[in-house]
Amino acid sequence: MNKFLALLVFTSMTALAQEKGPVTPTSVTYTFNSAQLTMFNDDNYGLFRDPIQHTFRKSDPDFGNAEINDVTVGFGRYKSISLCFSTTVSMTFNGEKYNGRDGTNIDQGDLIYGQANGTVSTVNPGAVHPIQLIMGGQSQWCTSTYFKKPLCVVGPGTNTCEIGDDIYSSEGKININTGELDLGMGAPIKLQISFLMDMLNGVIINADTGEVTTAPAVKIVMGKPGAAIHLGKWDTNGATDVSMIFSNDKTLLSVMSSEYPGTHSQGFCSGQSNAYVTSVPFASSLPTNSINFITYFDDVTGKVAYPNISSCMDENNCNPVGFNLFSDVIQEVSQVASVECVDENDADIPPVLLQYGYLSVGSGEVGGPQNLAVQRIVDPTNLFGICTPSSTGYLVGKTGVCSFVGSDVNGY
Repeated sequence: MNKFLALLVFTSMTALAQEKGPVTPTSVTYTFNSAQLTMFNDDNYGLFRDPIQHTFRKSDPDFGNAEINDVTVGFGRYKSISLCFSTTVSMTFNGEKYNGRDGTNIDQGDLIYGQANGTVSTVNPGAVHPIQLIMGGQSQWCTSTYFKKPLCVVGPGTNTCEIGDDIYSSEGKININTGELDLGMGAPIKLQISFLMDMLNGVIINADTGEVTTAPAVKIVMGKPGAAIHLGKWDTNGATDVSMIFSNDKTLLSVMSSEYPGTHSQGFCSGQSNAYVTSVPFASSLPTNSINFITYFDDVTGKVAYPNISSCMDENNCNPVGFNLFSDVIQEVSQVASVECVDENDADIPPVLLQYGYLSVGSGEVGGPQNLAVQRIVDPTNLFGICTPSSTGYLVGKTGVCSFVGSDVNGY
C-alpha cells in the first residue's frame, strides 16, 4: 500500500475554492531511478543504478507490491534506505468511483474516465487514456526511510552487528535467538526490496475541472511487505482517509492522511508528521540532523500515536501542535476506530517517544475523538489475524485482503 517520509496534509477550503476529493486509480506507473543504503559512517551502497519501471494495478492480489529479490548488499551495518524516482507518474482511470463532494462537473459516486486531454470526466471515451502527472518542477524526487532496527549484513569474519539489529548473511536472514538461518515458511528469508502502495482513494482530483492533482505515494522497505490498514469516513460533506503501512515484523512504517475539505473530520492535529530531529534517545539509530517519522504502535490494543508539527522549515524552527492518537485500529473491516489530537501528556505513550528533539509538543487542538471505519485490510501473511477467509469482507482469491468499501470484483 501507500512513502518516503510521511507527510500529513490537511487542506482548508473556502466557499470560493474548487471542490476536490479522492478516487482509486485503475493503475499507477512509477519509474524508480536508483536506491541506496546508508551505513552508520555515512558511506552509501547503491542497490541498483538502471531505472526500473513498475505498474501498480487495482487488480493486484495484494497492495500493489513490487519486489526486487536477492539484492546484493555489501557487508556492514546500515541505518537507512533512500529511493529516487521520476516525478512524472502515469495513471489510468477506467470507470472508477469518485468519493468526494459534488463539484461542477463530477459528483460524489460518479464513475470517472481518463480523457485524451489529460483530465478526467464522467464521459467514457471508449479507450483507456493514460494521464501523465508531473509532481513538482524537478526531474526526480529522492526520499529516505530510517530503519527502526538497523540492518546488519554479515560475512565470514565481518560480524559488526549489535543487539536488536536485523541480521542477514548471503544465505538469508539470521534468527537472533538461535544464530541460524531463519527458515520462515520452510525456506531461507532472502534480503529483498519491496515497493508498497495503498491505492484506495490514493488520487485527489478536482471535481470542477477534472484535473488530477496528486498520485498515490510509494513506500520502500527492506524485506517482504507486511500489512496495511485503511481507515476512512466518506459522506456528502467530504472524505477523510488514513493509510497505515506495517513491516513484516509489525513495525509501523508510515501513516498518511488526507481530509477534503479540511473541516471534514475534527479530531486530527493540523500539520505535518515529519519533523527535524535534533536529539535522540540513548541507543537510537537515527541521526540528529534529519527529518524522521516517529511513531508508537501497540499491536495488542491497536493504539497508534505520533507527534505533529505545524511547520518545520529547518531543525531550529519547528512549531509543534500535539499528538495524533488513534485507538482500536486492529479490527475487522466495517468496525470503528477513532482519532483525536491530544497533549503529549495525554498520549499515554512510552517516554522514549518524547525524548526526541522536538520534545515540547504542547496542547492538542479542540475536537475529537472522531470515528473512522476500517475500510480495507491487506495482510497477506495474517500478521494481525483480522483478515481471514472467515472475516467480514474477505475477497476470495486475494489472500489477506478484506474490503468494506466496494462492491466491484477488486473490493474498491
